[in-house]
Amino acid sequence: MPLSEHEQRILSEIEQGLRNSDPRFANHVDRSFTVGRNRSIRFLVAAVVAGFVLTMVLLDRFGAVPAFLVGFSLTLLAALALEFHLGEALRSLLERYAAGVDDDEPDGLDDE
Repeated sequence: MPLSEHEQRILSEIEQGLRNSDPRFANHVDRSFTVGRNRSIRFLVAAVVAGFVLTMVLLDRFGAVPAFLVGFSLTLLAALALEFHLGEALRSLLERYAAGVDDDEPDGLDDE
């Protein structure tokens, strides 16, 4: 369930207060979410590729119906999840840019 505008404003005020009171901790929390997001994105890219390869193998060995039911379904689900995670990463990056957060490494692009 999405937050109301009032709840979003309160959450933004709390986040800004945290950034002002302890910027090191706030950056650490941001980076820990980034690492998890990057792992998810890498896994989903691999799942899309694996689903595509599985679709081709199933199509060659068993025909169109198993290829569609298993391989294409896996590819489609992984691609939809990947789109969601990339959207979240982009939204986070844009929010940080709009807030004027200066880091050495942009959110969503670092590995550690």
